[in-house]
Parts: sequence; C-alpha cells; structure tokens
Amino acid sequence: MASLASASPYVVVTTQYPTNYGCHRGKRWSRAEAICSGYYELSCSCEYLTEAAANEAAADERNQHDHFEDSEEHWEANPLPPFNSGSLGNYDNDEEVKIEVMTPDEYSQRVAGDETCLINARKHAMQLDKAKREHEKKQLAKSGRCHYHYPKRNGMVDIPAQLELVEPPTKTKASKKRKKDEKEQPKDDGPADPLPAAFAKFTSDCLDVAFANITSLRYVMCADNKANEMTADTDPFLIILSQCLALEELHFDVNQSHPSSRITDEDYIQTILIKAPHLVKKLKVLSFQGGDLYPETIAELGRFTRLERLDIGDRFSLECGCDVNPYDDEPHPYDLELLQCIKGLPFLQRLDLGYGGDMQRYCFDYCLSPAGFASVKDHLECTNGLDCEVTMSESREPHVLATVDNK
Repeated sequence: MASLASASPYVVVTTQYPTNYGCHRGKRWSRAEAICSGYYELSCSCEYLTEAAANEAAADERNQHDHFEDSEEHWEANPLPPFNSGSLGNYDNDEEVKIEVMTPDEYSQRVAGDETCLINARKHAMQLDKAKREHEKKQLAKSGRCHYHYPKRNGMVDIPAQLELVEPPTKTKASKKRKKDEKEQPKDDGPADPLPAAFAKFTSDCLDVAFANITSLRYVMCADNKANEMTADTDPFLIILSQCLALEELHFDVNQSHPSSRITDEDYIQTILIKAPHLVKKLKVLSFQGGDLYPETIAELGRFTRLERLDIGDRFSLECGCDVNPYDDEPHPYDLELLQCIKGLPFLQRLDLGYGGDMQRYCFDYCLSPAGFASVKDHLECTNGLDCEVTMSESREPHVLATVDNK
C-alpha cells in the first residue's frame, strides 16, 4: 500500500495542432508558428493513480473525440496511447489531435517548453527584424531610387518621390439632413452641380505646375472617382502624366484597401499611353501600392518597354480566380497575361509579385499557377539575365538596380 501511494500519478494530455494539409496545404510550421496559429491547444486531465487507468481514460477520450470518428478498427491493432488522428489519413482536416499519457512532471516540462520556445522565437524575430532594417537602409543608400515600405511599420523611413499628390474626391458626401432635404425638394432639370471646390482646385493646380523636370511621382488616386465622371482632358492623373516628360519612377496608390479604381481596367492603361506616350521609353520604375489589377491590365503594362522594375505586389484580384479549381492543370487567370507582360520588358531587372507567407498558397491556387510562375521566372532569367529577380514577399523591399543599357 505504501508503494502504491508513493508511485507517480499519470495524466491524459490532449494536444490539438495545425496540419500541413487542409486549408494549410504546403505550409511548414515551426513549433512557435504552430503554437501561435490559433489551431494549437494543450490540455491536461485530472490525475490517475496507475498508468493502466490513465490508458483507459485516454481510450475513452479518443472514442468521444470527433477527429477519431469511425476509426475503431484502426485502434484495435494499436490499443495503447499515444493516439494521433493524423495517422488516419483525413487530409481535409485543418488540425489534428494527439492523445498521450504522461506524468504531471512531463506535462509541466511540455508547458515550460512551449513557453521557452515562444520566448526564443520572439528574440530571434526581433534580431531578424533589426538585421533586415539595417540591410534595407544599406540597400536604400545604394539604390538611388525612392522607396515606400509596405506594409508600413514603425521605425521605417521611406525615401519619398520628388512629387507626392493625393487626389480629392469628385463628389462631396452630403449629410443626412441635406440628403433628406434634396429628396423632399422637386427635381430641377437645370445643370448638374459643379465639381467640388477641392477637386476643381486640384485639377486647376495640375495645369499650372511645371511638371516637365519631375523624375519621380507618387500619386494616390481616390477610388470613388470613376472614369465616366471625367474625360481624358479633365482627369488630373492623365494631365499630370502628360506633362511629366522626364518621369522615370511612378508609385501609384489608392486611398482605400484593395478596391477597384480607374487604373484597374485595361482601357485606362491604354488611355495613359495615348495621353503620355513618352512614358513608353522613359519610365523605369512602376510600382502599385494599392488597388486591384485585372489580368488584361497587367498584360498592358508590358507596353512600358523600358521598365527596369515592375512592382505589382499583392495586386492580383482574387475574384478573378473564384471559378478556378486549384487541383486542375488548367492555366490560372494571370498565367498568360503576366507572361505576355514581361515578354515586352527586355530591360526588366526585378518583378515583385508580393503574396509572401501564408498568402502565397492562395495566389498559386487561384491567380497565378506554380507552372505560370515558373514560366515567367524562366523567361526573365533566359532573356533578361540570371540577375533578374522575381520576388514573392510579405513586404516591399528596396532593390539596387543593375547597370542596364536602357536608352
């Protein structure tokens, strides 16, 4: 009886963990990533005096758990824990469950190990972030180009363009009272309201500024301003581009997150080329920091034939791939158009596609197939040289452009 009292008790430990299939297909988790994923849970039962009692409790836990449903025959040959639902081959699961028997001390060591892992991972991440920032500072100093970080983080300093412009809306938002008054008043067939003063002044100023010597421009377009609300002669963006005769860098953004804008459509790119034909041979850097780009629009970007860097990071429209089956071998929506684009860019030294980290899987599943990506990369390396980079990253990084005979 004394030996039984002094024996170490046992506990049943249940661990839920993320898979590398299901919605995480292809993901390789580090231990710290798995713990922080939201799919990880670690729990412990009450204590059992004998290992046999704990084993029986573990089997009961397995039989009651959804992840082990209809698997009784599998466990007849494996009656003792650990029980791991991952061995059942259900590759639709986003998470699996492992049931083990161990001592309370072993469980405490597991918990402490998780905590230590997270502490070390945090330290490592801070060291990497510091090293990355130092590297970016050096790259920026060498690049000779302006640069905008994405996503924006504290402590990161952009190198701004020579001119930065933010487009105001063509329409002012009416108050609820004004909308109610307008609704109650009889309709007037007179002339439509003029453009708001802010937009009219912005457009007027564009006509007065000397843009001829501007070499770099960042333009933030108002996503609410539609192409049918203005003409090619009243669109301020087109006016500016037509006058920027020395423009080498264009950094484009929109004032909202991932909406459509005037530039989303291929027709607008064609209008730009008509209004500002000099950009075909002048523009060297084209960067899109906001707004979706349709496949046909990206194909049109290949007409800026002197580009050395094209940044379309995270700009694919996932809606274009809503009918794509990622398991089919059919071309994805951006495969042919992106290849068509880069075939028109013989001086391109860097192509930024974005979609780093977990988003890469969605890009490859629904927008640009792995085969399409390989075709683009192979073409650039064979035609433009092995130094030509194709990046898929979570952040926008500076790039030191190689010396190119681009005249």
